[in-house]
Amino acid sequence: MAISEGGFLGDHRGKIGKVVYYMRKGKQISRTIGINNKPASEAQLRCRLEMKVVNAFCKNVKPFILYGFAQHIEGTDLSQSNVAVSYNKLNALKGTYPDIQMDYPKASLSEGPLMHADALVVTVVPEGFKFNWYVDPNLQWPDFTDQVMMLAYFPALNKTVYQLFGAERSAGTATLKVNAALLNEHVETYVAFISADRKQVSDSVYAGGFNIPD
Repeated sequence: MAISEGGFLGDHRGKIGKVVYYMRKGKQISRTIGINNKPASEAQLRCRLEMKVVNAFCKNVKPFILYGFAQHIEGTDLSQSNVAVSYNKLNALKGTYPDIQMDYPKASLSEGPLMHADALVVTVVPEGFKFNWYVDPNLQWPDFTDQVMMLAYFPALNKTVYQLFGAERSAGTATLKVNAALLNEHVETYVAFISADRKQVSDSVYAGGFNIPD
């Protein structure tokens, strides 16, 4: 059953036959439903697997990408996840079907006009992961007030540890605190910067991986 919320010619919500109606960002969306009994082609199977792999990654890093791709959805019907999935599906996968994997160094968690982290180095310390980056001695306001965003993703555990608003860019260093039990696990790390008013970000930078499986 569908509900017409504005009379006969108004918006619909619900199911009419094989069409489902719903609202998204103030706009009417419809999609067909049903069962396709035709066997999937290899191209379709590959596409489904690529989506599965990318969706799993983006779901785990969602708190980061909500800020990282916020500027890209202004004035559109898209979500931050839509943008992140689209980019990473095109640019951050490797392997051939059925062995499709994330290419972590090519993954993007944010994209924006701020200066990205330069000369980035990450080291394992007892507290977690210590990130160091170059600070231009001539850095001007408001650039030096940008805050670091740090993330450590543990693929085998589907676990993410992150800090969205860390030390200021001018500090040149910050530590992402991680439980000691995780330091021997496979981990991939990323860094970006966000402005103090939370309106702009930098491109994310892959900081490196540790305990990478053979």
